[in-house]
Amino acid sequence: MSSRTLQAVRFLGLFDPQGYRSEEMERIKVAPASDLANLIRVRIEEAYGDVFRRIDPATATDAQIADAFRQYEPPLQRARMVALFRGLCALAGILPPERRPAGGQRPQRATSLPSAKPGTSVLRGLVDVLPTSGRWTTTERDRWLTAFTAALDVLIVATEHDRG
Repeated sequence: MSSRTLQAVRFLGLFDPQGYRSEEMERIKVAPASDLANLIRVRIEEAYGDVFRRIDPATATDAQIADAFRQYEPPLQRARMVALFRGLCALAGILPPERRPAGGQRPQRATSLPSAKPGTSVLRGLVDVLPTSGRWTTTERDRWLTAFTAALDVLIVATEHDRG
């Protein structure tokens, strides 16, 4: 799962092929909250340009959105591709509130994160993919930490100074 997450952030242009944050990711990371949705929207519209040329996600039906992804490979991942697209559109404010996907499509673990902000479902998803065996390789761990850090940096602005 961590490889799919890393592949998704690369697809969005947020990480380079070596796994380092791109300039776009750095801009999102330091952007004021008021600019965040627009910056994410630009990334989504650029990455999914062909989908946006086919449909308007704000008005398209679920079937129309799914149809817009029929060209993507592999076919068995299309449902996840659509779910990611819809989640990103919700995060960017592209989907009106009544069309936003319900959080927690998977069964939730007892240690779920609060959903105070849009996008925390991404963090929940990352927590959900932690290995149930309690073991993973250092490469898997590093990829997971990179994806988690990226998601957290998008949601919460880090500063060098204490709040007080």
